[in-house]
Amino acid sequence: MEAKPQAAPSTGSEGVDGTTSEAAMNVFLSQHVKDAIPDTVCGENSVLPLFTSLDWRPARTHLIVSDEAGLAAVERLLANPFPVSGERFTLHVLGRENKVDVLLLPDRMDACVNPDDRSFRELLCASLRASSSPTQLYAAGSQSFLLSVSRLARPGERVGSAIQAELTGSRARDVQCMCCKNIYRDIDYRALDCPRCEVTLMVSDHYSASVGAFETVALRPADANLQTLRKQRLW
Repeated sequence: MEAKPQAAPSTGSEGVDGTTSEAAMNVFLSQHVKDAIPDTVCGENSVLPLFTSLDWRPARTHLIVSDEAGLAAVERLLANPFPVSGERFTLHVLGRENKVDVLLLPDRMDACVNPDDRSFRELLCASLRASSSPTQLYAAGSQSFLLSVSRLARPGERVGSAIQAELTGSRARDVQCMCCKNIYRDIDYRALDCPRCEVTLMVSDHYSASVGAFETVALRPADANLQTLRKQRLW
């Protein structure tokens, strides 16, 4: 499941209704936020999620997940000879249209189409919990979809090894607010507003594998770069 929103950092000065006063928020920003420079989010220390072409790996249980944008990658994977070690093959697709019928699925593969994100996440978690042996997970689709899958299936916890992920389609990012830690999906532009914290955020190019989202830094409302960042696409 998606990370639940956490309480915003206390500034030590909250109103009677529990909201943070503007003066207290300014103090918090002055202590935690530096003036943003766009070049700092694209430096040599940037860490991006790793994507690769899907390829079979040895495992007893093979679980393939995809959104509609990733079906072409799934089709290429299924065209390769199946691993002899495989005992169970399952395909979960997130999409409103049943496009699985166009794939040539083997008799020993179970396939399911999930029309909404919630049902897909519930079914994926149930499949991982039900497996009695290490599961090799293959994921294909948009970047936001792949990052969501990575948050549901941690390598070493629910899957036997690193998740294989092939990026196809949108490169919009999932990002985490630096203040409340809430995750926002499908972000296209460098700057966004957190509706919970009422803080303006800049999306960095640093991907946190432990969170499964890109990190952010807060911007001052008077930052000279703000309007430029709001128009700067991430991909």
